[in-house]
Amino acid sequence: FFGQIGLGYALNPLRIDNYVDDLNKAEKLKGPPLSGQLITYLDVGAEIMNRATVHVSFPFVAYQAGNPTNNTDVKLPQDSVDLKSVAPGDVRLEGRFVVYRNEPKTFKLAVSAAALFPSGNKFSFAGDNGVGAAFGFATEYNVKSFFLVFNAAYRIRPTTTLNELTVSHEVLYGLGGYVPLRKGTIRLGAEFFGGIGAGKGNTGDLDTSPLEWQLNGRMYFTARRQ
Repeated sequence: FFGQIGLGYALNPLRIDNYVDDLNKAEKLKGPPLSGQLITYLDVGAEIMNRATVHVSFPFVAYQAGNPTNNTDVKLPQDSVDLKSVAPGDVRLEGRFVVYRNEPKTFKLAVSAAALFPSGNKFSFAGDNGVGAAFGFATEYNVKSFFLVFNAAYRIRPTTTLNELTVSHEVLYGLGGYVPLRKGTIRLGAEFFGGIGAGKGNTGDLDTSPLEWQLNGRMYFTARRQ
């Protein structure tokens, strides 16, 4: 059995030009609908026969700030956004299974599937308006002094619209590199990750095709099992 706690902060994750295409209208709005978001992730799970894992993840917005998305002067749809500074996220149930692992355990390939349940506050950018799912794979290459990971998934999401921004199904991907320290109990690394719209109303839309990067650190309280 295992438990994990994660903490992340996103700066300007949703800007005005993401949901308003007309620049004349955008200039009359006060600021980004979501200027900052601090999220904590609580995970609990179990490992089975050193090959499979099942875990439940609960994201919780500890603090966020932003600006109104509607304005009668610019004749935008009056969307039902009610931004709360604290809001729960959607519960995620996920399973992973290692389908291949070489003898020295320097390369691993796993498949994953997840179900997402609408427990989050859909009016505060904390959850979807319905049940979702995801299917994908993940790889890891370990050369002892350096880790390289790559993952990709297809995520099924309810279709929803905020003014001129339509969110629906998407293809997600990520690439990361890490340096282990102190016998693997600490990892310092960098990640690039993003998505491509692949559903009704968002296929090929650059507003729903984010590309982001981050620097991060991870610490294990005990020596990490290989």
